Amino acid sequence: MDKIIKELNMGEHRIVIRESKDGVKTARLSSGFHGAILEVEKEKNGIRIKEMELGSAHLTPEHLALLLHHAGVSEEVMAELAKLEQRRVG
Repeated sequence: MDKIIKELNMGEHRIVIRESKDGVKTARLSSGFHGAILEVEKEKNGIRIKEMELGSAHLTPEHLALLLHHAGVSEEVMAELAKLEQRRVG
């Protein structure tokens, strides 16, 4: 069973960070209105993103950044963004 290691309450939204027995962290965003919205987990070769509902829901850049940070993948994403920026600037 995964252990809840942190909960962030952000008004209408909440992010719950869980850690499995083998150390894999998962961050889940939910809202009082929509229920569970999105789940992010670090994998060996990337990121697993699981949509939790049918349809769509509003997600702020802050929510996305927090999900990526707490799932342990923000450094990889920042490195890829830097590569894209470098290519754009040329």
